[in-house]
Amino acid sequence: MVSVKPELIAAACSRTAHALDWGTESLVAFGAGPVVALYDPTDAHGPGIHTVLQGHTKRVNCVRFVRTVSGAPTFSLVSTSADCTARLWRQDEQAWDCVATLEGHLNPVISAASVELEDGRIVVVTASTDGTLRVFEIQGDNASTCVQTVDVGSRNAIDLTLTVLPDCGAIVLATGNTDNCVHLYTRTQEPGSQFTKALKLAGHEDWVTAVAFLQYQGAGQDNSTIAHWKAGNVVLASASED
Repeated sequence: MVSVKPELIAAACSRTAHALDWGTESLVAFGAGPVVALYDPTDAHGPGIHTVLQGHTKRVNCVRFVRTVSGAPTFSLVSTSADCTARLWRQDEQAWDCVATLEGHLNPVISAASVELEDGRIVVVTASTDGTLRVFEIQGDNASTCVQTVDVGSRNAIDLTLTVLPDCGAIVLATGNTDNCVHLYTRTQEPGSQFTKALKLAGHEDWVTAVAFLQYQGAGQDNSTIAHWKAGNVVLASASED
């Protein structure tokens, strides 16, 4: 009798800038055509991909795990697609289900950012080549509501990131745009509150293709570049085609 076991289960990652994300629990998620593939690179006995999330009808452009205000592990992720939608997926007892489909964009959705607030609400912001950002709130019963549409016109947002300021609790949204700038918006945590434009950061000489927030924890003071930072400071990094 011949026995057969899988040695490797693999798939090609979508050729987009934000198609892969590494979660807080050593789980990697990435777009592979119209599906989201999951695998754990720390599992010495795992043969590769162990789950695929099906629901999108066109290429998955962006995958992002939902981050929490406290930094606690999260078992939710957002995917965006050329089918003009985004989806919120959540793991429940080892099974992953789509708990919300975020609709309204007219063109492919190219990026997303999300944060789970302390009351359990998840705020998701999506960016599309239709020149808009859409802000969704997902309640504990998985009911999703689009609470705001932000028109950015021809200066499309290529990437997004969200953070919550530790002192005042304000939600800050940063977008990297095709006008070579980073744009900052702020809102309160009150349900349904609106983002308002706060700043435009110039300096790059080409499209801003990636943005990321980090809350500094105070380690590495021997590095002269960050010696003036204090624990709790929120740092924003941006990357450009320049």
